Amino acid sequence: MQNLLIAGSTGLIGSACLRLAFRKKDHNLFYPTKKELNYLNLENFINYCKVNDIDNIIYAVGKVGGILDNSNNQSNYLLYNAELALNLFKVAKSTNLKKIITFGSSCMYPLNAPQPFNEKSLFSGAVEKTSLGYAISKLLLSQGSQILNQENNLCKFITVIPNSCFGPNDDFNPLTAHVLSSLIVKFYKAKINRSKHVLLFGTGVAKREFIYSEDVANAVFFLLDHLNDQNDSRNLPINLGTGNEITILNLAKKIKNIVGYDGEIKFDINTPDGAMRKILDSSYLNGLGWKFTYTIDEALELTYKWYLDNYENKA
Repeated sequence: MQNLLIAGSTGLIGSACLRLAFRKKDHNLFYPTKKELNYLNLENFINYCKVNDIDNIIYAVGKVGGILDNSNNQSNYLLYNAELALNLFKVAKSTNLKKIITFGSSCMYPLNAPQPFNEKSLFSGAVEKTSLGYAISKLLLSQGSQILNQENNLCKFITVIPNSCFGPNDDFNPLTAHVLSSLIVKFYKAKINRSKHVLLFGTGVAKREFIYSEDVANAVFFLLDHLNDQNDSRNLPINLGTGNEITILNLAKKIKNIVGYDGEIKFDINTPDGAMRKILDSSYLNGLGWKFTYTIDEALELTYKWYLDNYENKA
């Protein structure tokens, strides 16, 4: 069996990949804690891969956050994630890795590109400003991966662009969380505190496409198993979505019902919506034979249960 390193194994996508890897039982697994391996320490990163003879990496490590934290801390997102990307490239050139899965973001796409976003639209225009620092770091990661694919015949980078991902081990801190997890917290707290209304950012009309973390993990292993230079000669990132989009208002209504909150939903229209629409064209991945499994309603129920079991019942 090959040796697989799952970087960021306690995070949203990394933990989903680790759970699936345990079920599959077809790799020798390495999932070091932050204390065991700091990916910003290049020497340690290279040494870890050499000593453990790592074949493949799922690189689900990085700094992520919601619209307000992104907008207020642009340079932090840029510098941290860019350094992680550069270290990964150096590791790939210094070791005998075979495949590396990296993760982009829908915010990489130009704001005015035709939707659903197609992978060929990358770099065709300016990206949305509220997440500029994060977007630049992800563009660096995806473009650098393509460059190394052209130069290094031994190692193949596969960049996956999941749309808004959610599930167990998501960030439920209201100050840094993405929209879906922050809505779960807001409606739960409003229910417990018997608040008459919940005030949400933006107008509620912006549309988003969401995908459950277990589906992301399933796609990652599908690509590890099926994708090679023979059936992926185009050397582009790969979109990963469900093809279904929902307004923030309708998402809020779904979460309100799941939580059992009976108050009002109000919007602060003086706060940003971000991009008004972000849906991916996932036809390439679907054409390879992959399909998502979880509906948004099923995934929301599972995520809320995990939140209760792991946050509120431990508080």
